[in-house]
Amino acid sequence: MDEKIEHIGNKTPFERKLNIVASNGYFKKKQEEYAKSKIEVTQSLIASIDSDWTLGHIDHREEVMSTEIIRILKQVDADYRVQIEIDETPTDEQLKMIESFKKKGWV
Repeated sequence: MDEKIEHIGNKTPFERKLNIVASNGYFKKKQEEYAKSKIEVTQSLIASIDSDWTLGHIDHREEVMSTEIIRILKQVDADYRVQIEIDETPTDEQLKMIESFKKKGWV
């Protein structure tokens, strides 16, 4: 399992005090502490695993989490994208300024 330790599928947000108690123990030991967590995603992790934490679980969770992260980022992008309408026709004042620049050789 060492090759999967740093994968996102093997991570979960966890309260500091509970994490200290759970330490780097085996999944069964950590499960007891995860069950005390108030973080929804950590609670759902415990609810979905009734035995041991395997490479298959990590791979599956990584797929689920990656899909969810992409969905959230796309939603944020859609929600916060600003639509700006630009009228590119120069005003009379801008046209005069352009003519002035042309006479000076700047344009």
